[in-house]
Amino acid sequence: MIKSFIDRNGLPLMVALLILLISISPRIPLPIHIPKRSFDLRFEDIFLLIIIPIWCWLLCLRPRIYLPPLSLPIFFYSLIITITTLWALLCQYTVWDRALVYVLKEFQYFIMFILVANCIRNRQDLKKAGLLIIYVGLVSVAWAIYQLLSGSESMIFNVQALEGYYRHERLTTHYGIGLMGEVSPLTVAAYFSLMSFLAYSFYLFYSRRPLTKLFFLMTGLSFTVCSILSGEKIALLFFAVCIAVLSCLEFRKMKGLIVSIAMLIILMVIVRPFIEGTSYAHVDRVFQVRGYIDGIWDRINNVAWGSFIYVGFQHFFTGVGKGGFHHVFEEAHNQYIKVFFESGVFGLLSFVFLLGAAGSMCIKVFRQARDEMGKVISSTALCCLVGLSIAAVVQDAFKPVLPSELFWIFMGMTAAIYGIETNDSGSLVSGGDNGERRK
Repeated sequence: MIKSFIDRNGLPLMVALLILLISISPRIPLPIHIPKRSFDLRFEDIFLLIIIPIWCWLLCLRPRIYLPPLSLPIFFYSLIITITTLWALLCQYTVWDRALVYVLKEFQYFIMFILVANCIRNRQDLKKAGLLIIYVGLVSVAWAIYQLLSGSESMIFNVQALEGYYRHERLTTHYGIGLMGEVSPLTVAAYFSLMSFLAYSFYLFYSRRPLTKLFFLMTGLSFTVCSILSGEKIALLFFAVCIAVLSCLEFRKMKGLIVSIAMLIILMVIVRPFIEGTSYAHVDRVFQVRGYIDGIWDRINNVAWGSFIYVGFQHFFTGVGKGGFHHVFEEAHNQYIKVFFESGVFGLLSFVFLLGAAGSMCIKVFRQARDEMGKVISSTALCCLVGLSIAAVVQDAFKPVLPSELFWIFMGMTAAIYGIETNDSGSLVSGGDNGERRK
């Protein structure tokens, strides 16, 4: 009886709790020395340490696991980064504590993906999870409003790293609003942008009721404004990507997207005079076109790019391992160069293949989905994928923990829809799950 209750109700509850912990993002600093890194134990890390044994126990009682369509690309990518990192440890290109943290964190994302894909078993669970993400995101908007009104840039969960390596003072003075547990401007911009993708997808595909559509439209605009108030130029790039992707998916609904753009412009015109002369005046840099050109040009001429590529070609097949050469290199400001540098050419190819497989899954689910939530989640996941993939050209976009976790949650939900559609109609066939779905 206990097992049956957990099986029916506990698994969706696991996803709900995971979403809550990721969105609130409280962390605990640990006195663990890792070269040039602080180590924060996040609440979702603790949660997964508890949940995974329970899930394994359920699988032992009744073996049935759904292997999502991305299982094979994830396996090959994981295998390559493991082999290259082990080789780098033997060659002393990296150190074991940094390598362990970086590799385990990527594995954690994949575990989240598989867990969510297996825990969401029907469309009702999917709807509850999607709406929960929206509501929790609005809590972060409320915290952003508080910061604006109080003139402060801070966190509720004010975690200070023991070494202080990544807690530069400029993160809360030069840039804008923070999250409840994060102050990194890139993380703030990416989190609110990914949340806006979900809200706009709800607006386009979820309901035809005017009040419901207005709610999701205003919610999406509030997420976009918060993303811009982070002070990161990448926020407008995310917004442009969202508009482009959703337009390609549903061109007939461009009218609503044009209204969204107009309302956003009006909102920013209203807000900007209130932030001039305040600590948020730097937000103007988001609207300076010259800044985007200079930023790209600086990265092209950046010595670090050339250094990463030069060393990467010296270790063309094996890379230097996760966290390798930490005493010389840290931020590449290009995710693809970083992957090539750490895992070699095969690591880069497997990473690109994984992104391509994820995009293929999202498009297939969107086209085959027979209900509103299927289109909402798959379009959101596709926007996240395209946005992060483009941002990865000028940032280590898949490195920040919070947006990466949210991205793999959306991917897991999309994979769950894939399995639900397969089980219901048999129209979708996957080599990873052999066309079978838990019943």
